[in-house]
Amino acid sequence: MNKKLITLFIAGAMLLPIGGALANETPGDNENTPAVIQQETHSAFVTFTGKITAVEEDMYKAETEDGEEFLINKNYLQLSITNEGDMTEIAAGDQVTIYVRENTPTVLSLPAQYSPTVIVKNTEAVSAVDVDKYIKSGENDFGDYVNQAESLAIHVNDDTPVIKLTKETFDGNLDGYDLIVVYEMTTRSLPAQTTPTRIIVLNKDAEDIPDVSDETEESIDLSKVTKIVAGDAEIPYETVAGAENMIPLRAVAEGLGFDVQWNDALKSITLNGPYSLRIGEDSYIKGRMAPITLGQAPVCVPVNGTGVTYVPAAFFTEVLEAEAVYADGVLTYEMSY
Repeated sequence: MNKKLITLFIAGAMLLPIGGALANETPGDNENTPAVIQQETHSAFVTFTGKITAVEEDMYKAETEDGEEFLINKNYLQLSITNEGDMTEIAAGDQVTIYVRENTPTVLSLPAQYSPTVIVKNTEAVSAVDVDKYIKSGENDFGDYVNQAESLAIHVNDDTPVIKLTKETFDGNLDGYDLIVVYEMTTRSLPAQTTPTRIIVLNKDAEDIPDVSDETEESIDLSKVTKIVAGDAEIPYETVAGAENMIPLRAVAEGLGFDVQWNDALKSITLNGPYSLRIGEDSYIKGRMAPITLGQAPVCVPVNGTGVTYVPAAFFTEVLEAEAVYADGVLTYEMSY
């Protein structure tokens, strides 16, 4: 993810600086809302900008240029990047733009509290970022895909780096996906057109993701599993007393690229923000959706003197939306986006 970006140039077109692609963004006019930027067109995301003033365990404190305070909830956050598309930590003093998916619940409080999917740390680099749902275009003159806001069309070719959140290459159809598009220049057209320097694929909306759990879960007999493969991780598997027919959460989730955080006070776990669960409760949270029940509550059992959380196998397919393949004692999980 920290590799040097491939610089692409668009030939045969009139180009303008990246600021031209942001011409549809205008300052918010609600004095009770700390929004500095709100798009006039109907993007799948609403954007806000500000400066980080403090970093807490589950929250960033921030303020606008006018000194209005607001809070940034980490619990929906999937990715923090620079405007060059590289993963980064967020620290006090950083100037950021947050992207809040439309219809994400907003906590009614003072100061206002927002739950972004993506945070972009603004640097002096010339790259710009667009976060939106992209739709396949039927018009060659308007790129291969156009964002929902109809402000940016992107041309994607074999040399365009397209990756998943797990850092693996994505080689599928981008139609209908929420994308982080990193680019440098655009054409002077409506919509503006560009060839991205990088694309990061976020989740599709939950209703757009095919349910692959039915046939895969029925075919998995965990008593016969000897190894679990998740990303680059190979995890030896054996049944543990007190967690029969369940799978170790942290090892598999981290293998798939998720950041797993344990809250000892609440006996709960969060994964990359949108996903959470609590020991002993058959209630699995996935973003703003209604809690999911899987027929088994997560458990924490001692393994070699350390507490290990186990979840049903269906957690990875039904909650994290991974694909499961079982063959010859090996259970393989791969992310489906």
